[in-house]
Amino acid sequence: MKEVKKFILIAVLFYVASESLCIANVTDKTSDEQRIKAINILEKFAQNQDNFRSFILKEEETTKNKISLSGSWKDKSGERTKYEAREVAYDGNRIKRRAWTWGDVTSSEHIESREDAKYLSYLWDGSQFMSYHIVNKSHPGYVKIEKRLEQAKVTGKQMTPEGCIPGLSSITSTGERIDLLLKKMNNTRLLNEMEEINTVKCYVIEAGDANDSYKVWIDPEHGYNIAKVTSKIEIRGTRPETRVGSIKNVKFTQIGEIWIATEVDIYGRSDYPNGDFMEADIHYKRIKIELNPDHKRLNSFVVDNIRNGARVWYNESMLDAEYTWQDGKIIPKKVNLKK
Repeated sequence: MKEVKKFILIAVLFYVASESLCIANVTDKTSDEQRIKAINILEKFAQNQDNFRSFILKEEETTKNKISLSGSWKDKSGERTKYEAREVAYDGNRIKRRAWTWGDVTSSEHIESREDAKYLSYLWDGSQFMSYHIVNKSHPGYVKIEKRLEQAKVTGKQMTPEGCIPGLSSITSTGERIDLLLKKMNNTRLLNEMEEINTVKCYVIEAGDANDSYKVWIDPEHGYNIAKVTSKIEIRGTRPETRVGSIKNVKFTQIGEIWIATEVDIYGRSDYPNGDFMEADIHYKRIKIELNPDHKRLNSFVVDNIRNGARVWYNESMLDAEYTWQDGKIIPKKVNLKK
């Protein structure tokens, strides 16, 4: 009798183990299928982004900051509003970006109007990277030129516009566009139920690990663009930090076959264990979009209108010889940089 009971017990255990293994296999298979579906939808989003490769944009951005810091950073605390207007030209490689910034540009500096705004332009023309900065109207400004080709390429790539939706790299832990990050994560998955965003039923994709979690809503009626994103990032180490972010209230317009975001709200907040925090609420608006323009006819990537007398430096280091800009030419001039 004992042998019979022993046999039955072994059979039951074997059955339970077999069933558990089957369930695990089904779960793994379902998980793999959901990941493949998610990747396929992210690919459709990427295709729309890839079509947005040559353009001229005019855009506006309003940033409202709330900052509460202690210790030596306490003087940076407060509430501030900053305004920025930009013009961007891009052809898939070369880029020119011009920006005017006013309002509370720093914790200690306020500029009342755009007429007195700080000005900063970037130009990557395929051979060198140039920046031009005017701090105030009374000074002709500063020019920095990176002529070392490899370094210039890196800097130029960093200035590359994000595409149809702005802010998609600002809310990730790696700084890369969120769809590219999600494709790398092992547990990226498509949820079974679609959710409505702005009256459109959207696909919902989730991904996460011990430190990061993301949720993305993809709008199939507007070029498989991203309609909403939420993120939470835990940073470990000597200065722990919790970051939360979101992209929402996205409005789209269609130009040709491409759907492009014209308005977006971007939110980000960092919290620290001692109660310090930094918060940014950004409203972004594109007021002009021109696709596939004739950049040659428009002189999209020519040198900016640099003022005569602007100080000029090459590469990263301050050289013993300072240069100045005069009538479109760079003139060497000896100066004492210690003054």
